[in-house]
Amino acid sequence: DQKVATTLEQLFDQYVAPTLDHMRREKWNHVTPLMDFAMVQTLCKLLEGLLTKENAPPGSDKEVYEAYFQYAAIWALGGGFNVEKGSDMRKVFSDYWRSEFAKSAVRFPDEGLVFDYYINPVDKRPAHWNDRIQEYT
Repeated sequence: DQKVATTLEQLFDQYVAPTLDHMRREKWNHVTPLMDFAMVQTLCKLLEGLLTKENAPPGSDKEVYEAYFQYAAIWALGGGFNVEKGSDMRKVFSDYWRSEFAKSAVRFPDEGLVFDYYINPVDKRPAHWNDRIQEYT
């Protein structure tokens, strides 16, 4: 559908290009070197799995696509960071994401890292993974 294609193209422009530029400018390094193309390809594969008819039914609002897009982009672009030599690149990435995209329609809560959240399939909003995991007794 053309509307979905246009929305996804806008989301790529809004999130991916600025993030890759910032990562390059700040010389952020993943655990293993990753080419931009590989991260974008990973993003596309994640979106293929996430943008199902159940998660994003036909006629869904842009915010639904944006929620799943952000989730996929966070993992595709930032999932390869780690904590090394006292530098927590996952936190640096998380702080960047929250500040850079603070005005977006979908905001990740301030608690923890953006990696601590998934998109709740019911309300299409970020929810903490702990909400999904039963307490061990």
